[in-house]
Amino acid sequence: AAPALVHSIIMDQKQRDKQESSSCPNCNSSEHMVSIVYGKPNHQLMEKAKSGAVKLGGCCVTPDCPTKHCKACKFDFRP
Repeated sequence: AAPALVHSIIMDQKQRDKQESSSCPNCNSSEHMVSIVYGKPNHQLMEKAKSGAVKLGGCCVTPDCPTKHCKACKFDFRP
C-alpha cells in the first residue's frame, strides 16, 4: 500500500503544481521551481530527487511546511 500512497501524493502534488503558477518570492525565478515532497520516498522518488526534479522534505509534515523549493537561490516556501 505504501507505493500507492506515494504515487497518490505525487499525483496530488502534480495537480497542485498545475493550479499554482509560482515564482520565488526571494529571487522571482519561475524557471527553477520544484515541489517539496514529504513522506518516506520509494526508489522512483529517490531517483527524481537525485535528478533535481523534486526536493525531499522529510517524514514529518506540519500544516505550515514549505511546498516549493527554488533551485536558483535555495529558498523553500509556501505559495
